[in-house]
Order: sequence, then structure tokens, then C-alpha cells
Amino acid sequence: MTAEEEEEGKRDLAYEDSMPQSYGLVLEQYAKLQSAIEQFEDSITNVLASQTSCFLAASKNHLAQKVLPDIKSLHETVEAKERAIATDERLQRCQEERGNFKKEALHLDKTVEKLQRDKKALQEQIQDLEQDKRWMEKRLKLSTKQKKGGTCVGSEE
Repeated sequence: MTAEEEEEGKRDLAYEDSMPQSYGLVLEQYAKLQSAIEQFEDSITNVLASQTSCFLAASKNHLAQKVLPDIKSLHETVEAKERAIATDERLQRCQEERGNFKKEALHLDKTVEKLQRDKKALQEQIQDLEQDKRWMEKRLKLSTKQKKGGTCVGSEE
């Protein structure tokens, strides 16, 4: 008991001493009432525990004898229907994939044709750029020689 609880108990006792005698009767009746409530609560708890176990046993028996076989039968029916649905869905997905692959193949054929045309154009452009590069290299060498020799690059053209 803490010091605070002791002090509160002392205050309660002092308060009770200053009260009339009828208040003591009220407190006594209150204590009896609390005791009766606790006994009633205990007996209800015991009855509920007993009834609960009986109910659970009866419901478990009913479940095992009547409900579980019906559930098992329904479960088997559901599984059979789910398998049928899954087969249909797989078939439909395969058909959709086939259609998608066909579209993709046609698209890729068009893309390949376009890329081949682009490749040919780029190869021609590469050849032109290589010719320009060689010409520029020659001009650079010539310009470097002329610079070393002291002549002007633009005067030969």
C-alpha cells in the first residue's frame, strides 16, 4: 500500500466517523449487495461454462453428422466446375495469344522491311560520309603541308 492510499484510507475513516449512524447502515447494505452480486456473477459464470460445453458438444456432433458431408459434396462440385472453367479460360487465353502473336508477326514483318530500307539508306549515307572523310583527310594533309611550307590553303582553289 502506498503512502497516498494510506492517506486516502485515513480520510475515508475520518469522513465515516463524522457521518451519522444511518450512513453506516447504508455502507453495510452496500457491502452485502456487492457480495450478492459477486456470488450471482460466479454462479452465472459456472452455468454459462456448463451450458457452453454442452452446446459445443451438440453442435460438433451435428456438424460431423449432417453438415460436413453436405459441405464435402458441395466442395467436390465446386472443384469440378472450377476445373472446367480453368480449362475454358486456358483455351481462350491460348486463342488470344495466338491472335496476338499473329498480329505481332505481321507488325514485325513490316518493321523488318522498314528497317531494311533504313539500313540501305544509312549504308549509302555511310559511304557518302566516308568519301567526305577521305576528301577532308586529304585536304587536311594538304593544308598541313602548305602551312609548313608557308603557303595559304585557300590560294590553290
